[in-house]
This record gives sequence, C-alpha cells and structure tokens, in this order.
Amino acid sequence: MPRRSSQMHRSFSSLSPPTAALLAERALLLLKRHPYHLNSLAPEFTPEAASHLLLKSQDDQSLTLKFLDWARPHQFFNLRCKCLAVHILTRFKLYKTAQTLAQDIAVTTTADDSGGGFVFQCLKDTYFICNSSSAVIDLVVKSYSHLNLIDQALNIVNLAKENGFMPGVLSYNAILDSLIRSRKPFRLVEEVYREMVASRVSLNVYSYNILIRGFCRVGNLEMGLRLFEEMEKYGCLPNVVTYNTVIDTYCKLKRMDQAFGLMRSMASKGLEPNLFTYNMVVNGLCREGRMKETEEVLFEMKEKGFVADEVTYNTLVNGHCKEGNFHQALVLHGEMMRNGLSPNVITYTSLINSMCQSGNLNRAKDFFDQMHVRGLSPNERTYTTMINGFSQQGYMNEAHQLLDEMKANGFSPSIVTFNALINGYCVLGQMEDAKMVFHEMERKGFEPDVVSYSTIITGFCRAQELDKAFHMKMEMVEKGVALDAITYSAIIQGLCEQRKLIEACDLFQEMLIMRVPPDQVTYTTLIDAFCKEGELNKALELHDEMTRKGFLPDAVTYSVLINGLNKQARTREAKSLLLKLCYDKAIPDDVMYDVLIENCSNMEFRSVAALIKGFCIKGLMGEADRVFESMIGRNHKPDEAVFNVIIHGHCRWGNVKKAYKLYTEMIQLDYIPHTMTIISLVKALSSEGMNEQLNLVVGHILRSCKLNDAEASKVLVQINNNEGSMDVVFSLLDKMAKDGLLPNSGVSRRFQYWVSQGNKWCDFCKIFLSNNPSSIRNHELGQRHKDSVAQRLTTMRQEKVAKEKAVNEAARALEQIEAKAKRSYQKDVATLKEAGDARALDILGDSKEKWDFDSTSGYYYNNDNGLHYDPNSGFYYSDAIGKWVTDQEAYAAVKASANGKHQKPSVSVPISAKPKTSPVTSGPPPGPVVSASLNPTRSVKGKTSAVTVNKRKREEDKKPKVLSQEDKAALRAREAAKKRVEDREKGFHGLYGGKR
Repeated sequence: MPRRSSQMHRSFSSLSPPTAALLAERALLLLKRHPYHLNSLAPEFTPEAASHLLLKSQDDQSLTLKFLDWARPHQFFNLRCKCLAVHILTRFKLYKTAQTLAQDIAVTTTADDSGGGFVFQCLKDTYFICNSSSAVIDLVVKSYSHLNLIDQALNIVNLAKENGFMPGVLSYNAILDSLIRSRKPFRLVEEVYREMVASRVSLNVYSYNILIRGFCRVGNLEMGLRLFEEMEKYGCLPNVVTYNTVIDTYCKLKRMDQAFGLMRSMASKGLEPNLFTYNMVVNGLCREGRMKETEEVLFEMKEKGFVADEVTYNTLVNGHCKEGNFHQALVLHGEMMRNGLSPNVITYTSLINSMCQSGNLNRAKDFFDQMHVRGLSPNERTYTTMINGFSQQGYMNEAHQLLDEMKANGFSPSIVTFNALINGYCVLGQMEDAKMVFHEMERKGFEPDVVSYSTIITGFCRAQELDKAFHMKMEMVEKGVALDAITYSAIIQGLCEQRKLIEACDLFQEMLIMRVPPDQVTYTTLIDAFCKEGELNKALELHDEMTRKGFLPDAVTYSVLINGLNKQARTREAKSLLLKLCYDKAIPDDVMYDVLIENCSNMEFRSVAALIKGFCIKGLMGEADRVFESMIGRNHKPDEAVFNVIIHGHCRWGNVKKAYKLYTEMIQLDYIPHTMTIISLVKALSSEGMNEQLNLVVGHILRSCKLNDAEASKVLVQINNNEGSMDVVFSLLDKMAKDGLLPNSGVSRRFQYWVSQGNKWCDFCKIFLSNNPSSIRNHELGQRHKDSVAQRLTTMRQEKVAKEKAVNEAARALEQIEAKAKRSYQKDVATLKEAGDARALDILGDSKEKWDFDSTSGYYYNNDNGLHYDPNSGFYYSDAIGKWVTDQEAYAAVKASANGKHQKPSVSVPISAKPKTSPVTSGPPPGPVVSASLNPTRSVKGKTSAVTVNKRKREEDKKPKVLSQEDKAALRAREAAKKRVEDREKGFHGLYGGKR
C-alpha cells in the first residue's frame, strides 16, 4: 500500500474554486429537498462542482446514488468524476453499479488511452481522498477483462504492482477467464499462471476451475487432472463446478467409464451431482450411441428430485434421431411440449432430418412450420436439411422454393446445399439441370469438392454417359480435387455394366497406385463382373484379397459368388461358401438382420447374435436354438437383438408357435420387440390362423404406441384386425414403422414418455394440432389448410364424375345382360316345348291306347282309364291317386281301381298324330305337376292348404272394404305383375318341384 504524501492532504477548498463549491452546495440542497429542480443547474454545472459534491456526500449512499443518476448523462461528468464515483461505490460494496461505471470508463477512453495508463493514474490520484481500497483495482481489471480488453487489463495490473498496489486473485481470475473465453493462444494463460505463482498469489477454487477448464478445452487433460490433484494438496477443496469441468471433458473425449467413476466419487467428498452434471453425462452417452444407459441416468435424476430441462430433452431427442429411433424421438418431443419446454433450432433440425431420412416429407414440413409458429427461425443447416430431403425424392420444385425462402431470410446457400440440389437432379436423371447447378455453384465462388464431383459422376454413370463421367474425372484431377473410393467405385460400376471389364480393372489398378483404398462396394462390383464373364478364379482371388484387407463381405458379395459358382456347376465350392456364412467368425451382416443386431449392448452379444443370424438365414433353426439355449445355460441374459433375430428366424421358417413363445418371454423381460420382428410375427400368426395369439400381439402393439399422431392408424389397425383384413393391417403397420410411430428396440417401457391427449385431428391436412381456438383458427387460415381443402373438393368432384360414369356404364351393361337373358329365355322355352312334343310322340306314339290332347291345360287325356299325361315332365295324374306319379304307379292304381268309375278298355286305340283341338269334357284338369311334398302343410302347389281350411272366414253379410284410388292402382299393378309371372312360367308347368 503506497504511503499518503503531504500533497494528498490538500484542503477541500484548494480542489475547487468558490463557484464550484457554491454550485455543489446548491445541488446538495436541491437533492435533499427538490431533486426535480436539479436540471436548472445543468447549464452552469462544472466537473469541479461535481467532484466537490461527490466528496461532500461520499458518506451518504442515498445522496450519492441520486446525484449519479442525474449527472451521468451530462457532459460535466468527466473521467475524474467517474473515478471518484467508482471509489465511492466500491466502498459502499455496490460492485455491480461500480463495474458498470468502470466498463463505461474503459469504453470511452480506449481510443485515447490504449494502454489504460491514463485511467490508472486518475484512479491513483483519487484513491486516498476517497479512502479507497485495492478492491477498486480488482474491479477495474475485471471490467476491462469482461470487455476482452486483455492488454489494458494486464497493463493496469503491472502499473498497480509498480506503484505499490497488490492486485488480488480476482484480477488474475478475470484475466485468465477472459483469455480462455476469447480463445487466445494458450501460452498467454500459462504465462499469467506462472506470474500468479511468482507473485505468491494464492489460487482459490475459482482459479483452479478456470485453469482446469482451459487445459481441458485445448485437450491437455493430463495437466487439468494434475491441477485437480494439486487443489487438495494445497487445501483448496474442489466444488461441483470443478467436478463438472473434468466430467464434461471425459464425456467429450468419449471416456464415459472415467466420467461415471468421477461422478460416483463426488459423494465421498460430500458433494452431489447437479442438473448440469447429469446433462453432461447424458450428452456423452448420446455421443457414443449408448441410449439405453441414458435411461438409468434419467431414473437416477428423478430419484434425486431433478426435473429434466430443455437441455436434457434436446440432447435426448438429438441422440435418438442420430440412432434412427424416430419413434422415441417423437415421444420425447411430445413430452417436452406437454411440459411447456420449447425445442431449440438444433432439435427441430434433427427431427426434420430424421423425417427426411425415413421419407416422411409431410412430417418434416410439419416440424418446419412448427418452428415458425414457436418463433424460431430456421438456420442455414435447417434449410439445407429440408432441401436435401426433397431433392433425394425428386421434388425439385419444392426444393427450389425452400432455396428462395432461404435466400430471402438472409442465408446464403452453402456447398452442401448445392450438392443436395445436384444429387436431386441426378436421381431424376436430369443431368443437364445437374450441370447447371454445378456451374452456378462455381459462379457463386464455391469450389466444387469431392462430394460435388462424385455425385455428378455417379449420375453420368447411371445414365450410361461414361465419356462425360471421365471428362468430369479429368476436371477433378486438373483442379486438384482428390478422387475418393466412392468416385472410383461409381466409374468402375459404370464400366462393368457396359461389360468393359478391362477398363474397369485398369481403373482399379489406378486406384491402388493413387493409394485410394477400395471399399466393399468396389470389390463387390468387380467380383460380380468377373462372375458374369465366367472368370470365377479371379472373382475368388478378389474375395480373398477383400478379406485380407479387413473388409467383411456382405450378403450381396456372397450371393454373387454363390450364383456364379452354381452357373459354372462348381456346386461343391458353392456349398462350402454357403456354409461359411453360417460358421465363419466373420459372418457377413444380412441387410434385414443388420437392423435387428444394431442395438446389441456389447460385443459378446453382437457376436452371438451374428452367429444365430447365420443359422437363421439358412434355416438351421435347431442350431440357432442350441446357441440360444447355451446362452441361458451360461447365465447370460439374451438381449433384445438376440430375441429379435431368433423370433424373426422362426417366423421365416414356419415354426410360428416357437416364435410366439419367444415373443412372450421377450415381453416378460420388459423388452420391446423391433418393428420388423412384430410385423413378421403378425404375418406368420395370421397365415397360421392363430387368431387368439394374433389379437394379443396386435393389442400389445397398440398399447405400446403412445403417440397422438398414431391414433388414427391405431384405430384402423384395430378395425381391420377385428374384420380379418390382415393385408390392410400389414400395410398400416409397415407405414407406422416407417413414420417412426411404433416403439423400437432399446426403449424400456419403464422410461416411456407419455404424450398429452389434447390434440385435434385435421382431416383435410391429415395432421394433429393443438386443441385450442387460436391454433385451430391459425391452421385453418393457413395456406396449407386452404390448399388441402381445395384439393379435397377437387377430388370429390372428380370422384362424383367417376361415380356417375360408373353408374351409367353399369346401367348399360345391365340392359345388355337383360336383353341377352331374354333372348336365352325365349330360346330355352322353344327348346323345351319342342323337347316335350318329341317326348310325347316317343312315349305315346306306339301306344295302343287312345289319348286326346286338351289345348286348355296342355295335357293328354285318356277317356278309357281317366289318366292325364304331361309331355313336359313325363308324369301321369289320376283322380284315384290325387297327385302326379310315374307311369308304373299310375297303371298300378288303375288296376287296383278296376271296379271304379273308369275301367281300362280291352282294346286301345292309338293316339292320333294330330292332337284334337276340342276340349276334354270329362272333368277339370289337374293342377301343376308336383310329384313329392315340399312342405308338410302344403303338399301340392295350387291345392288348398290344410292350415287355411280351418281358418275362420269373413262373415258374408259384412260390408266389403272400401278401397282408395291408390289401393286400387296398387292392386291392379300387383295383378298385372302376377299375370306376367304366370305367363313367363307357363312353359315350365310340371317342372317346379318334381323329382324323378
């Protein structure tokens, strides 16, 4: 501390002239009584008067603050006044107000005082008259450091030490923190640290925290851990911030085991992890893809009373999106919204990217619109993600609309944006448009990178334009862009497709000379080409070389080789290669089983799942079961991936009961089956007719799906399952899985997040929206809703026209059918009539009996024996029998009644060839032919029913019922219809119920 000199004890009157003192007195009086009259003194108030007033009132905090509020905007409040005020405010311990004033001093004097020496001199001159302390030096240094004026801050520290002041640890902490935050060269941090040690400034916990954070940020974790150990050695106990700093570094370096160990050790020091600690650990687990372990951390958080915040949710949503678990990402997003937390731009971009990857562009657009509704502005990456999504599916008009919107919002397209557009045109085969975008990118000042060239070269190869592909390759070389394996593989594949195997091999050799390592695609393409050319030895050599270089052949590679060997009748080699798929340790991953295995928890289960997968691929389910049972026998609990693989295998090879048994075991272990496993099991149960088990599986699927967006699909699945429309069920489940609506493996139900049920479904736009008047109105006034309504109306009009057209066509077809039927009916009647006449001539022509034809009834009658004969049916009728019978029964009855009314004559007369037209007068003709009773209460059509005989008849003297005109018209119409029916059936009398 410097000594007080005699010059510092100048009298108050010598500091300011008498007029300044008078102005100060007047101002003090007004401050005490009428502060609103102070402005009247402003024109004549001077810096000397302000200094006089500050010194006069330096012991009165209220007066000082009132004066500062009035004086600060005025010109008379100069540097000296500000330095006096900083001293006084610091003594009052009003550090925040003092720091704000000190930062104002730093900003206003930087241009004229680049080193901070003038400010230090002013502080020094006013130090003793304000009875100040060294805390002022720390406060001023901290103010300069917060403004990143690090050189001035260091200069003030040095000047303070030269003038007998001792800057404290706060000054050094502020400078160190500013150096690290502004990412200055780390050697400056080390210099300041060494100066602290040399000046014997004792480091506190904040100093260590700042230094550890700095060393960890530059990747020098060893030095950070050394300081961490040094803290306790010098009696400075680490706090939660210290632990969080080291834990965060472990997480960023993907050393999660050390991070967990350090977090567990906090309890031994009497410390508890806070929400920042848990968020860091969750972020580290998400970076490594260990999403299952995040559930344990979340559970521990909840147990200790911490509630997940926006950082937690955003981290988890991003992690699940990167892992492809879209369903859980959507569930967490819904839970986040229900809890009143807002996703940030990064989270929305991750969700949009996930939806684009799954091909669900409508949902991606919904999230994009939702950002605007929530007041979030999409960034350049968001727009690029949307453009890439639409381009990959060939919607280039929509992609360009987004590009225009991106430019209008002040974002310039990046090279990634242009590459996405180029890829979109290449997918559509529009190579001229792709080249236009390529050249536009060059005009905008972007140098095409290897992705740009590889994309357009691949497009030319697909379009069979190899000359242009080679031209682009030469351009790459001329511009110094190195070709990668993707570029070479694309050209090699194009050459192989055109059967230019020699040129492909030359390019492969060039690839090796340029030290570009071939990838799996390169080898598989060449192996396929050699197999097609019949050069299997070279194909097998490439396969061996591929294996030696560490590339695992996939199912495509082996399929190519096996097919090639079979074509050349080399079946023994094909079988050995096939067995290698099952028994080799390096079993290639089939595309379908890759998805099931990807969630394995550790390498041991991954290898077991791969082995089971190999057996399942080839139908060796007995071997697969033995491996599965051996896991259980060794007390290894199979994980979800193993269950998924073996269930899918049993479904594929027909053992559905075993598959269902394993599924129930999986559910009991609280595992959630993969969507592919569920769909395979549902299809297998349906094909086997195991409806009870099918209903249980479908019910479990619907219960485990808690997303509002899936409600409509769940209802459709339930309805179609109940009605047995399994094709529709399979289609709906496939779509739900694709859209991320079904829960995926790796998510325990204990940690499922639930979504609120208060959403409204828009049937026009096929989306859910918040069920409140404001959201509904905003949606209905939106352009998307209007377009959807217009589209619905257009569709309804088109459907109406199509329906009317179909009805007209059906009417015309019906008329044609009726006309054809009428013609056929008439033809059949004529045929039957001719057949009946011919039959009558055949039966009666040679008879010695005399038969007369009755034109009224259409029957033949024999006066001698009283028999009627129906030529259509061939049956006989006799009054003695009372029904139509065969000829044997009829003549037997005639013999039995020889003493009756009609006797059989001794001499019979043959029937005349030409039937007589005179009616038979022997009696009324019998009714239609019915040879057997069809109803116990009505044996003969036309005969009075036995039931109706006993019915009470209407009294004859009762007046007849009076009929209205409508009743009479209906009666006439009914009689006319009855007559038409009788006319139509007239030719079929005798055929309606008879049996032979």
